[in-house]
Parts: sequence; C-alpha cells; structure tokens
Amino acid sequence: DYRWQSKKIINRVDKLLDAIKDLAPDGFISDVERGFSRAPMAVRVSPYLLSLIDWTNPVDDPLRIQFIPLGSKFLPDHPKLGLDSLHEQADAPVPGLTHRYPDKALFLVIDTCPVYCRFCTRSYAVGVDTDQVEKISLKASKSRWERAFEYIASRPELEDIVISGGDAYNLRADWVRELGTSLIKIPNVQRIRFASKGLAVMPQKVLTDHDWFDAMAEVHALGRSMGKEVAFHTHFNHANEVTELSRQALNRFFDAGIIVRNQSVLLRGVNDTPESMSLLVKRLGHINVHPYYVYVHDLVQGAEDMRTTVQTAVD
Repeated sequence: DYRWQSKKIINRVDKLLDAIKDLAPDGFISDVERGFSRAPMAVRVSPYLLSLIDWTNPVDDPLRIQFIPLGSKFLPDHPKLGLDSLHEQADAPVPGLTHRYPDKALFLVIDTCPVYCRFCTRSYAVGVDTDQVEKISLKASKSRWERAFEYIASRPELEDIVISGGDAYNLRADWVRELGTSLIKIPNVQRIRFASKGLAVMPQKVLTDHDWFDAMAEVHALGRSMGKEVAFHTHFNHANEVTELSRQALNRFFDAGIIVRNQSVLLRGVNDTPESMSLLVKRLGHINVHPYYVYVHDLVQGAEDMRTTVQTAVD
C-alpha cells in the first residue's frame, strides 16, 4: 500500500543509517554519513527502493549510486557549475514557469518528490535545506499557478506544457484535476506532460491510490475528447528498477490508454554502457513504456562522480 510506503519513508540520515546498519559494513555506514554532509540533496528513500539495492555490494549498486552518496566517491565540482546550472530561474517570466523554447514551457508546480535523487538538476528548489544549500521555495500554490495559467494563455506560441517540480506523484488528486483541466482548456495548449520519478520508486501509489490515478485518467480522457494529448513521463535509469510491481502499475496506465514515456539520465556506473542501456530499453518495452529521452548529466553540485563525458554519450 502506498500509504505504508509513504509512512515508512526514510527522510533523515540517522534513520537511514539505522535501517542499513545490519546490511552493510561499518566502513560503508561512516562513508554514507560523510557523503550526506557534503550533498546538496536531503535523504528521502522508500522501503521499496532500499529493497532493490544489492546489499552484498552496495558500493557498486546502480540504485545506491543514484540515491545514497558516499563521501569517498566525491569529486571536485566542475568549475562552470552553478546551483541552478540550467538557469531555469533566469528564463522564468513568472515564478516556477520556465519558458526557454518558443512553443514549450516547464511548469514547476510543487517542490517535493517521493524520493530525492543525488543528481537532481533542481537541487536549488527541491526538498528541504541541507548543510550545503538553502532552497528556493516553489511550494504548491494556487495563486502562483494562476499567474502561470495567465502567462501561458497570453502566449499563443505555447503549445506544450510539462507539469513537473518536484514530482507530479506528490500532487493531490484534486490538484491533478485542477492543473490538468485548466491547462487543457487554454486554447493554444495542445499537449501536456505529467513528469514523475514515482513509477520507478513507488509503483504502489498507482496500484492503491485510486483517487490519484482516477484523476490522471480523467484529465487524459478530457484531453482526448478535445483532441489534445496528455502523456505521463517517468524516469527509470536502470533495468533493476523494473519489477513485477512496475509491470502491474504500468498495466493500469496501458488499460486507461495513457501513453507513458521514459526519460533517463546517463549516469556513470549506472547505465553508461551499451549493455546496461540496452537492457533498460528492453525491459521498458516489456512494461509498455516508450524510451524517449536520454540526457547527458547536467552540471549538478555534489554529483560529479556520476557525470559522464559527452563522448560517452556519442559512443
């Protein structure tokens, strides 16, 4: 049940260390403690996610690499790095709406996620403050959303809106309905995409939070009735994240006719070989998820050990 997963979320370093103390050697535990003292992202992991880590070799495990930092693995940050390396705030005409490309905009509707990834591009806003970063607030706010709706309606060239954050998984069902319906009814908006890491880290929500899923299905059905596309974009990075629960959750989307696409980040030690990426793509196909984007890792504070070269991506 997603409520059990949510209730048991580990969101403090001491709780994480206590949870894994009998699973990993002492040296690993102290290494994790040093890692979080330098990390820009706070800890937030689900029991389900922890269960997928190979605790016989946590140092090299592809899920551990993504969510649990080790002090011994830190590398100096890139000299051109900034906390908001993509300058999303500079291209935001209203708070939380980045309009960089002519016909599409990124709508950051919320600043929390079901888990916190070490490599998060939005570590300037997502989650709570850490020893390294004081966050900018992009909390769910209907007045802020209204300003975004007004701006989108005033720009007829805007056709494609990504609803992100944070994570659409953390939106209440009534917020999903309100955001989706409001955007679909703007005449110039032709497509909306709900963006979420959630399917990879807590598939239980799709299977047991029926009101949330019904809201998503209703927004999708409204879009179809108006000739507009509503898609769901998720974020699997490694084949080990695809499980039987993933398949069951994706079957609900498939049965409702909702297109689900995947956006991966190329990560060192996770998916930066042809073999690992090929297996991920194959398994996504088995659960009716369309492989869509693979991003070269952005310049993210505290995550240089995961960043690959552009040449790796080309190869």
